[in-house]
Amino acid sequence: MDSVALVHLLARQVPSLAPLLTEHVATYDELLPHVFFGELTPWLIALKDGAAADHAVLAATLSLLEDAWKVGDDSVRDVISISFIENLQGRGQLRAMQPHFGPALSSWADCFEDARPSLPRKGWLGKLFRRGRA
Repeated sequence: MDSVALVHLLARQVPSLAPLLTEHVATYDELLPHVFFGELTPWLIALKDGAAADHAVLAATLSLLEDAWKVGDDSVRDVISISFIENLQGRGQLRAMQPHFGPALSSWADCFEDARPSLPRKGWLGKLFRRGRA
């Protein structure tokens, strides 16, 4: 499975995503998976903060992403890691969303400092980070 197939799978399996995909294609005249995932991220955040029915849709969507991470090609892992998980981090929502992840997505999210705030930065990245704060 590639990233385009993933987006189509999401729209088929999570019917409430179909309008988001339709609007995306109408706007860009084609499917751009990374851009679509940039639009998907705030939609999922809103589900997390919504009612119980929204949580069921969130769980179904994240379950599909979990499965896709395991069986998809590099383009699938790239779109999930860069345009979803890193997007969550940039929006300050990674830690709030991580409890809803399965083990594969959660393991990847653990790579981000935002997901592990109590751990000190080590190595060259830590030195660079500390230098920038000095």
